Amino acid sequence: MNDDSDEMRERTYPVREFMQVQRRHWRLERIGWVAFVLIVLSALLGLFSQGVFSLNTVASADGALSVEHQRFERNGAASALRVAVQGEPDAQVQLEITGDLLEKFTIEGMQPEPLSSASFRGGLRLVLRTDPAGDAVLRVALRAAGPGVSRSHFALYGGAAPITVSQFIYP
Repeated sequence: MNDDSDEMRERTYPVREFMQVQRRHWRLERIGWVAFVLIVLSALLGLFSQGVFSLNTVASADGALSVEHQRFERNGAASALRVAVQGEPDAQVQLEITGDLLEKFTIEGMQPEPLSSASFRGGLRLVLRTDPAGDAVLRVALRAAGPGVSRSHFALYGGAAPITVSQFIYP
């Protein structure tokens, strides 16, 4: 008499039970738990900040310029991007940065420091020195200064078309 079908039937004594409604509540609770677990997993994997979902590298067609960045940023949080340039050995290359990077982010530092920098109409031109292998790597420390979508453009002066870095800044 104490099988599962008896346990799931509606009763009136000692308390009135509506098992059909109770089953709906249990189903909704399970859906809520699954949604909660999916949100936590996506956060751990970088959907809301740094992680596997967020890390991205954009490179030019000829491979002379690449930018490693986070797709998702948080307003006011520190982050970094890595710019890699390939050119002639022991030479100077000019990197141009335009777009929202200069508007929606605060540049807190660059490592190594460029040989020189100059602003031009809507952008920033940095002069970097390549090593004996022809490589130059610039790490830029940033802090997002406002929510929204950011599109920044990186190009080598006199080189191929610029590459675009798109980021979403959470409030």
